Amino acid sequence: MSSSIKLGDDFLRVPKLVADGENWMTYKDRLSWSVDARGFLGHLEGTERKPVDPSTLSGRGASWSPTTPDEVKELTEYKAAMKEWRMGEAIMKQQIAGTIPDSLFIQVKNLAMAGEIFAYLSNLFEKCSRVVSIEYCKSCKIRSALRWATSESTLTKCKSSKSNYLPSDMPQQMRALQPSS
Repeated sequence: MSSSIKLGDDFLRVPKLVADGENWMTYKDRLSWSVDARGFLGHLEGTERKPVDPSTLSGRGASWSPTTPDEVKELTEYKAAMKEWRMGEAIMKQQIAGTIPDSLFIQVKNLAMAGEIFAYLSNLFEKCSRVVSIEYCKSCKIRSALRWATSESTLTKCKSSKSNYLPSDMPQQMRALQPSS
């Protein structure tokens, strides 16, 4: 049983990549999922290879012309495969171009294939994303500590104690801020 599902544009929409790559990890995953849903993941990953022109095979040259029915069939199949491959590349390149800022588009516009563009962006942002993720985790921990420290129960405990009291369940980030005696 075959099913024919039409995927709407909203369903396949990918959020725009921020110029500094702050959202790279989410962008990369959503782009990959969207592209996979369209059947073009091989173009994005660079695994979908360009069809081989039969005239470039050994024993044939640029002036080669098919003479046998098998060669005519081979050339016809090549032209159809090439048309399909070009269409996939064009769709993927446009998908990327439509979801990156102009400053990044200028950097990738001369790359020939979607896989090269995606690899370029990956190389540009992979290391940065790890640093951003670490910094984000640190800021979340600090925000959590501040929420804890400003919670009503914590403030009540601290006010009721006339000393420089910090409960043992206080997050480590807040303990570091405690003045030394």
